[in-house]
Amino acid sequence: MKKMIHGAGGGGGKGGGSTHTPTEAPNTLSTNAVVTLVDLLGEGEIEGLVNGAQSVYFDDTPLQNADGSYNFEGVTLKSNNGTPSQDYLPGFAESASEEAFNVKVTHEQPVIRTVGRQETNELRVKIGLDALTEYANNGDINGSSVHIRMYLNNVLVVNHEITGKTTSKLEQTFIIKISPGYYIADIETSDVVLDNLDEYFSWKRAGAHAITNNYYKPTHFTYPYTLKVERVTEDSDSSRVQNTVYLTSITDVIDTKLSYPNSAVVGLEFSAAQFGNQLPKRSYLIRGLKIQVPSNYDPSTRVYSGIWDGSFKTEYSNNPAWVFYDLLTNQRYGAGNYLVESDVDKWELYSIAQYCDELVPDGRGGKQPRFCCNLAINNQNQALNMITQLTSIFRGMAYDAAGTIQFSQDRPREPSMLITQTDVVNGQFDYQTSSIKELHSVCVVAFRNPDLNYSIDQEVVEDASRLARLGERRLEITAVGCTSRSQAMRQGLWALQSEAQSDMISYKATQDHIHSLPSDIVKIFDPNMDQEEGAAGVITAVTDNVVTLDREVSLSSQNTLMIFSAEQGIEEYTVIGAPGSRRLEIDRTIIADVGTRWVLYHATPPKQWRITAITEEDDGTYTVNAIAHDPDKYQKIDEERALGVSKENTAIPSLKAPSNYRVEQSVSYHGGIAEAVLIVAFDGDPNAAYYEYQVRSNDGNYSDVKTTHLNHIEFSSTGATYTFRVRAMGWFGQRSHYSTYHCSASLEQQIPQNVSRFVSSYSDKIAVLEWAKNPELYVKHYEIRHGTAWENSILIAELDSTTLHLTHARPGFYLIKAVSQWGIKSAEASVLELTDLTPLNIIQEYNYAANDWPGEFDHTAVNNNNHIRLFSYYSWGGMAQPWDDYSDSWENTKSGTLATDISAGYYLSAVYDLGKTMRCRVYADMQISQSNDDLSWDNMQQAWEHYTLENNWSWLGSPEACGFEVQFSTSSDSESWSEFMPLTASFSHFRYAKFKVILTRFDAQYTPELQELSCTFDVPETVYNVDNFPVSAASSTYVFPEPMQQKVIVIATIQSGAAGDQVQVNKSLTQATVNIFDKDGTAKTGEVDLYIGGH
Repeated sequence: MKKMIHGAGGGGGKGGGSTHTPTEAPNTLSTNAVVTLVDLLGEGEIEGLVNGAQSVYFDDTPLQNADGSYNFEGVTLKSNNGTPSQDYLPGFAESASEEAFNVKVTHEQPVIRTVGRQETNELRVKIGLDALTEYANNGDINGSSVHIRMYLNNVLVVNHEITGKTTSKLEQTFIIKISPGYYIADIETSDVVLDNLDEYFSWKRAGAHAITNNYYKPTHFTYPYTLKVERVTEDSDSSRVQNTVYLTSITDVIDTKLSYPNSAVVGLEFSAAQFGNQLPKRSYLIRGLKIQVPSNYDPSTRVYSGIWDGSFKTEYSNNPAWVFYDLLTNQRYGAGNYLVESDVDKWELYSIAQYCDELVPDGRGGKQPRFCCNLAINNQNQALNMITQLTSIFRGMAYDAAGTIQFSQDRPREPSMLITQTDVVNGQFDYQTSSIKELHSVCVVAFRNPDLNYSIDQEVVEDASRLARLGERRLEITAVGCTSRSQAMRQGLWALQSEAQSDMISYKATQDHIHSLPSDIVKIFDPNMDQEEGAAGVITAVTDNVVTLDREVSLSSQNTLMIFSAEQGIEEYTVIGAPGSRRLEIDRTIIADVGTRWVLYHATPPKQWRITAITEEDDGTYTVNAIAHDPDKYQKIDEERALGVSKENTAIPSLKAPSNYRVEQSVSYHGGIAEAVLIVAFDGDPNAAYYEYQVRSNDGNYSDVKTTHLNHIEFSSTGATYTFRVRAMGWFGQRSHYSTYHCSASLEQQIPQNVSRFVSSYSDKIAVLEWAKNPELYVKHYEIRHGTAWENSILIAELDSTTLHLTHARPGFYLIKAVSQWGIKSAEASVLELTDLTPLNIIQEYNYAANDWPGEFDHTAVNNNNHIRLFSYYSWGGMAQPWDDYSDSWENTKSGTLATDISAGYYLSAVYDLGKTMRCRVYADMQISQSNDDLSWDNMQQAWEHYTLENNWSWLGSPEACGFEVQFSTSSDSESWSEFMPLTASFSHFRYAKFKVILTRFDAQYTPELQELSCTFDVPETVYNVDNFPVSAASSTYVFPEPMQQKVIVIATIQSGAAGDQVQVNKSLTQATVNIFDKDGTAKTGEVDLYIGGH
């Protein structure tokens, strides 16, 4: 039997006289290489993964997101936490050895190899192809097939035909089971269900990509193993067919069932196709080793209950004191072979651990433990070096004292001794002050930042006063095991604060220092260094609240007596009186022995010092070294402080995965082949520096990781289904998880949807048509027409935008359809109606000729034709009218004076009143003619048909024979008038107007005539624009904010209406009432935009 992998093939055809555009079938085959590996996390037993699959990262991307979705498909995850008796990982209990061959397999020459070992349980044979395609005669690129067989020890084990299409390198793996007695030729072997026991078995893998597989009945193979791979398909000698087969490699697998005791391991199995056939970097977020912690301690709550009896239990903890203890005492990976429990001062570690667990502000409004230790020790190191690193986490140190390892920690504690000159050999204190050059103003702390996938980050801490005084002087330190920005900040503050107490002191003391230890705090009174008067000595007598000193003292207004004894420690008393020069009365009864040390001070108490080292000398004295101590520094370090306050401490934001994917598709042509150009856009994160993405087609391999700085991905395709996965990458190395998006590139010729939201508006008397963008990927442009029906309408525009401006819009219906890449239009046109825009301009007009030329005349007269004519000569040649027109005078006139030798005259109009003063523009429309006064036969040079009664037996002479000019004068009160000026089409502010038309004769034979004079006054309009005015089925009325004076125009445009909708408007000078009707004349509700103009 054969196992078939079916893929889509491409085909072409031909028809009478038609042309064919070559096409390429989509890729249908993909590499099926499966990666199986076991990662060693470290020593066991550990607590384990923090949150299951969400704590497993491939290339810094979590396997599973917080919402339960997965960034990677088909990943098998198993883990063991490292107990001594743990079981093996199911599915990962094997060892494998791969041998590469890369040998070409031909029909004539099979490949034969000796493989495996005596213990071999399974062979994985990897077959490779450079491509699998076939070029048709019409140019189409289709899939192809190749048939292969494999024989193990001359037994047929694989009989398989690879069918489909791929243009890139392809690898497929075939698994041959050798033991326990059956084999399976398939990609995967999980979830096998046996259907029958005839000649062969069959099984089906369920899921989104189900494949039915067949393999032969059980066969037992004996070592040695010989594998033969043969190509059944004939070798191709044509460049049109690409199906070359290679034996890429053979992997020998032995089922070992390794359990890896005391080792924390994670087993992973996944398809290499998801990572572009590259092995991804893996990382894991875990809670680490279970260690020895006090029996009365709850590591999850960090609470110590009751009194500790010194016993331990095993639990996970990241308290650095107990991590340190575990490293000192563990015999497998620590120093336990060299130390026993009694060698370590666990009681002091108990105090240190409690200080570590105290909650302090985290800089974000919450609380966190003061110190945590989160680190992986993955290489050998000197024990002393590791001790130094680990103790630095809790500001401590370790030292040997009397054969045991003792610990100290810089933490708040009460002074243990009071030291005066009488307690020091020779009364001598030696001081040393550090140079100002050794001070730093900035501390840069390196730590592991969880927001950056635990990569190294820096926290910058500044001392503002030192920065102003010294400038920037950097101290760089590493916060070992630190994964908290706030803890790193406290570490930097501690380093700068400690530098501030850099003064050192040394002295030699006697046996009273026998119990002193490093980190002990002592108070030292040195009169040689004290800034004020004070005294010290021993007590000689005590009676109730009266103390007798060994010397006389002087008192001030404020006095404090400090005494020290080994039994009572340091106590302070307020001096309230002085019965004598050596006797002091204090505020309460004192219990002290004779010889007890005392110090009397006024305002400044003895300075505190922290012992850093104490050495026993041969003479029984002790050399003590100490450093200045500020008891207030701990509060300064731990107090609430917002993160990111310095110029370099910008809080690093976490990144959100891309979302809200959209896809646009267009078509381009390359070499005559149509390609779908996909633009996949998404909403990114504003804090992202760029984006990484991978693409795969038809469930094939993911591409190599690519980057883009834009919020979209653009690529070409010949048609397929695609899966994108994209993640945001930050400026500081932080990254989001992947988000995935599926889409298809299609070249199918589909009908676009009807255009929606086709509406209009007016902008400065320009009609603006707008519509919604069609959602289809293949819409190329929009076609807009004018008319009542699409079939007989007139094309207005074709454009790919969604806005059209019409400067001179015709009234009537406008129709629009979307047009696809292939010229296919929407099924129905969307329609809107525009009202005539001409009436939108409010004007006043006056025709002087129609009103019998009211006004005054100068050397002009109105003739029988109602034309104003400049007087002409008395001559036969000047008698240009028909004989019947001459009656009372030889001059054809109705009014005026008989002419003499006149070269110019004018007509002065009557006054026109606008009704009120306003700013408007004035136009004059005139008809002027000139006639020849000498109608002798010699002057009649035109064709005979030109001379008719209609043109008064005359003809117009040359343009230079006569002239005219229109002048204009205005007034606001009809009393004061402006000078007459030539009329221009400009704005003027007036109420009254009059016109003067001057007629001029340049040639004595010709006379000018003013036939028509009409003046237009373009007055300002009052305009109201009302958008989205709701209209009920019963009609709705809009009342104007102010009534109109003379004229009103209302234009109503339906918004988002249906085809055939009409609007009706009834108007007055005060309001407009609107109705909407559908195509059947039924009233309906809706919305309109109103444009209201008036005067």
